[in-house]
Amino acid sequence: MFFSIPAPIAANEGGIRHHQESVRQVLAELGYEGTAVEEGLAVVFGEMSASNFSGIGISCGSGLCNVCLAVLSIPVFSFSISKAGDFIDSQSALVTGDVATRMRVQKEQSFRLNGMNGNRVHNALTVYYDEVIENLVKSLKSGISSAPRLPKLTSPIPLVLAGGTVIPDGFFDRFRAALDANELPLKLSEVRVSAEPLNSTARGLLMAALC
Repeated sequence: MFFSIPAPIAANEGGIRHHQESVRQVLAELGYEGTAVEEGLAVVFGEMSASNFSGIGISCGSGLCNVCLAVLSIPVFSFSISKAGDFIDSQSALVTGDVATRMRVQKEQSFRLNGMNGNRVHNALTVYYDEVIENLVKSLKSGISSAPRLPKLTSPIPLVLAGGTVIPDGFFDRFRAALDANELPLKLSEVRVSAEPLNSTARGLLMAALC
């Protein structure tokens, strides 16, 4: 049984090991051998068979944004950052005087990331979405630049975004603009959002299990 775990935050595993071993123990009690796969790597497995499982997989969920650069299915580096969907909800609720759960509902049902429009809730969501995207892209650039053993890539690689936080219309355009403003120290063959952002990690775990 393959299951996903987050990547370390700034080289600090925190409670990841405990989470991993707790899940593995539950699976063992059910008769399964558990294998953990970091979430960003699962996106690579689920989305990048055409590039021999080489590329950058990013999963933006509620608690974390997970990033993995892999070459031929082998992780080169991975990390996660804590500014993600929950951060957007809580900060937007703080400045609007609303509650985070209502922010989440509006974000998922009616929000479009297309700039300020006079609606105070949508304006707050836009501000904190932009902060999450900017932080993600700058962390990605810094991670690539500081990777101690970055292999020499002979061709450009894809970057695929997944997870519930990337779903709102306009996210991709803002992410692409942030990439253009922060040129990465490697070439990308394509940048896209998964066709099924909520299922990409699970599909990657299935691919890993089948291999």
